[in-house]
Amino acid sequence: MTEFTKDVKCWNQEVFGCIWKRKASLKRKLARLDARSKGRFDARAASKYKTWREYEQVLVKEELHWFQKSRAKWLYLGDRHTKYFYGITIIRRRKNKYEMLKDENDLL
Repeated sequence: MTEFTKDVKCWNQEVFGCIWKRKASLKRKLARLDARSKGRFDARAASKYKTWREYEQVLVKEELHWFQKSRAKWLYLGDRHTKYFYGITIIRRRKNKYEMLKDENDLL
């Protein structure tokens, strides 16, 4: 592994981290805050709002991740198409996969 690759991986972990772990953590935190408040307005409302905003940011990062991997040409702002982009990525990987190598005479 080159020094550049190591630096980029380190930067990625510091800046982005694992968005799926962060997403799951924030979902659990929101569920706990919901269970504690039980629909009442209380002092935890500010904390819940802040957590919700962080969760929204993680969703945007996840969407951008799959958008970039899918190499899609368009993206409707404000609509999360992560399932669509994931599907496009998988289809492209299958299409670009080598099944076998042949020589110029189409022999294996």
